[in-house]
Amino acid sequence: MDRVLHQQRIERPRPRSLASDLPDGAMAAFGGKPWLKLGDRLHLWTPGGYADRMALPAQDIEILTPAATLAVLREGYRPQVDASQSAVRHGD
Repeated sequence: MDRVLHQQRIERPRPRSLASDLPDGAMAAFGGKPWLKLGDRLHLWTPGGYADRMALPAQDIEILTPAATLAVLREGYRPQVDASQSAVRHGD
């Protein structure tokens, strides 16, 4: 599994998708920055935790989450976002 995930992480060009088509918990790049998709928002990832949030953009964005992990998220796995390290609030 590690080999599969590693290969998917280094895949170029990275796959693209509408943000609205990504499952919650997926990471994507938009505007050159990494974002977490939760509900109808993207949450900016920073080394200090999640910061700004924005509505989902209408255009395709670059997917950072490996395909195998996306498959697990699409099957219903819900990642835990540590509230002590972030400003993420689902549904905001």
